[in-house]
Amino acid sequence: MQKLTKVAKQFEGVLLSSLLQEVQKGTLDSSGGGLGAGSETLQSLGTEAVAQAIAQKGGLGIAKMIVRHFHYLADDGS
Repeated sequence: MQKLTKVAKQFEGVLLSSLLQEVQKGTLDSSGGGLGAGSETLQSLGTEAVAQAIAQKGGLGIAKMIVRHFHYLADDGS
């Protein structure tokens, strides 16, 4: 089940990264400040790292829900 927990946290990190990128995009668009290609890449990598760190520390609880659901399915199937 450790593998399931790891994958669930990675999945939550991907979701958080997508959410954070959309929030940042809206902030940058409204401020009128454009970033160069290098800055956008660096910002994207930073956002991804922050999202993964948040997910590893418990994030929004999505990973826990996924693991709990799979435990339920495994227990129900026996």
